[in-house]
Amino acid sequence: MLERYMNNFSNIVTKRRFSKKLPFPTRSWISTKKTESGLKYAAASNADVITLDMEDSVPHLEKEKYREFYREMILTNIFKSRPLAIRINAIDDGDLIWQDIARLNLPQVFGFIIPKAENGRMLKEIASRLDKENGQNKLLIPVIESSQGYANLFEIAQSTDKICALFFGNQDFSSDNCTSLTFDNEPSLVDDALIVKTSLAAKSAGIEAIGAVCTLFDPTSSEKTFRKWNRNGFDGAVTLTLPQTAIANREFSASVEEINWANSVTNRSEAMSVYSKTPEHLAAMVGPPHKKRAREIFEKEEKLRAHLSQPKTHSESVMPSTLKPASTCSKPLSIGMMIENNFSRTIRESWVTLWSTLFHISNPIYISDAIAQKMGFRGTLVPPLLLATLATGGPVSNSLLGEKMRVQFGFFNGYYIRPVYVNDTLSLQSQIVDLKNVVKDEKVTNMIVTTRNALINEHNQRVFTVDKKTLIYPVEIESNANSEDFSSNEQLDENQFRSEVMSNWSKNCGKLHRNPFPFEVNQGQVLLHDHVNSFTHSENKTSGNFFGAKNGHIHNVQRFSKRDIIVMGPLSITATASNGDVDFGDIVYEELIEARNLSKVNIGDQISTMSFIQSKSTEIVNGIEFEEFEVVQLGVKSLDLDDLKTTPIPLELFSDSCSGRRDIEKFCLENFTQLLGRVVCRLKRKIVRQKP
Repeated sequence: MLERYMNNFSNIVTKRRFSKKLPFPTRSWISTKKTESGLKYAAASNADVITLDMEDSVPHLEKEKYREFYREMILTNIFKSRPLAIRINAIDDGDLIWQDIARLNLPQVFGFIIPKAENGRMLKEIASRLDKENGQNKLLIPVIESSQGYANLFEIAQSTDKICALFFGNQDFSSDNCTSLTFDNEPSLVDDALIVKTSLAAKSAGIEAIGAVCTLFDPTSSEKTFRKWNRNGFDGAVTLTLPQTAIANREFSASVEEINWANSVTNRSEAMSVYSKTPEHLAAMVGPPHKKRAREIFEKEEKLRAHLSQPKTHSESVMPSTLKPASTCSKPLSIGMMIENNFSRTIRESWVTLWSTLFHISNPIYISDAIAQKMGFRGTLVPPLLLATLATGGPVSNSLLGEKMRVQFGFFNGYYIRPVYVNDTLSLQSQIVDLKNVVKDEKVTNMIVTTRNALINEHNQRVFTVDKKTLIYPVEIESNANSEDFSSNEQLDENQFRSEVMSNWSKNCGKLHRNPFPFEVNQGQVLLHDHVNSFTHSENKTSGNFFGAKNGHIHNVQRFSKRDIIVMGPLSITATASNGDVDFGDIVYEELIEARNLSKVNIGDQISTMSFIQSKSTEIVNGIEFEEFEVVQLGVKSLDLDDLKTTPIPLELFSDSCSGRRDIEKFCLENFTQLLGRVVCRLKRKIVRQKP
């Protein structure tokens, strides 16, 4: 294997400039103590490269001693076929560098690490000396650790074909630039500048970029540091311990997401026309930079695969099994088909309290036992948006549709049939009520499945129903199933529930006003609500656990960066509704006509609400006048709505023809750029309240 590596090195240095890639992985470069046990420690590690140091860590008077010690240990074949590099003395140290090269220019050594590299001239001088001393196939790795080296980075990277990688020495660089005297352990902007410029110089020269020693030894800090370097284009780092080495190997390997992206780039058409495509096509277009990056990912993976194929002695192991539900969506779907699930939840008081706190629920039916009991209920009811989330979230996503699911469009037609109380145990029935193929270029690309989801209490009574639309990958459709349509009597039950609620309120609570100053509501009004909401990671994760959400983007902060952690869609919808409910006063009854998530919300994003009163009617029950209005609400992120209070707001923004994500984005682009990219959800609700 060593001979194969040496042959590859010879090929590298004879190729044209700026195409030098090492034939083995470079994720971890371990450096250890200058003792026999230290060298054995390095040899036993899983580091991709072993490095020996002749510079700063060796006292001046002991240079010759350690030079001979290293030579002796290398010749005993302690490192076998492992890639080996030696950090020699700096060129400014007189003859020490040439003595190092003369004694350590051994076949087992593939290259020399050159400290304090400051210009291309010194690299050319070292390369010339190597050629004269039978070191034609030896490679050079300059270390950038001074302001002079930083200024000449691109010159250094491209000075000679022997250069295969760039190191950045952050410790010495910080000292040289007086940026290390900070006491908060945070890197300075100067340090970050070195990281970025080293990466760009290496990429422009077609060589590797390697991070310096990480002196933070706890696993979390090492992982954070390596991950930062990897994001900035580095290929590996110097490590000092076995745990650090293992973390570097993990963090600098191609991730599953990177490999999937590279595969998608490879599979896309290379003949896309820039001039004949829509913006959506242009966003997916594959150009030379994408293909180059995909090739680099595959090459990195191939080198790692070859490296890992070397025989190793290890204990017995087994590949983990993927946990999947017993049923899959491989069988045909049909209208009327029941979707099996094992969902069951007991509504605990602590969860309802948390929900009411998160969304500042003000409706007395949901927070006041006294008022709820006056209306003939056993106690406070569970808020309908909580029930809608429960019926459409994790249970359906984790059912047989889950494996084929691509996008959830939101939920529709949600309403109470019977009261739901704290400590009720609910199960779920889901039935397919509509199937629609999505055809593109005469080919079925996706399918829209509409399901009707009913929550069932412990008495086997349907208590809440809501529809949901889901985009899935195409499957076969068969003739309609013979299952009973369980929605046939629900509209009657819903109307009866509404009538009972209004009657009981008018008899027992008509003179009670918890909010004596609600907004006056008239048809055609646009209301900008002052109340806002946002979510922490803890709130988002707790909600996801309760609803059984499995999407890693909700909770997995180890896999995804902060900007990729998203708030659950139902939380955005509920925040949008509850922001306005504070101003509407005592809501006696409500229905969820439509709720759509349109854009992602990240942790900490502020959600505000705009409401448009689409219609309004009045009804008198037992001498109490009620107002019923349909309201369209838009959830808006990262915008202070006070900025819009002096701006005419186009009503078309709230029309039914402008309800989808693309419709709203197109309209905002052409007519109302203040909301471009900021509308995160759209609700349409029917609200009944006592007239103020």
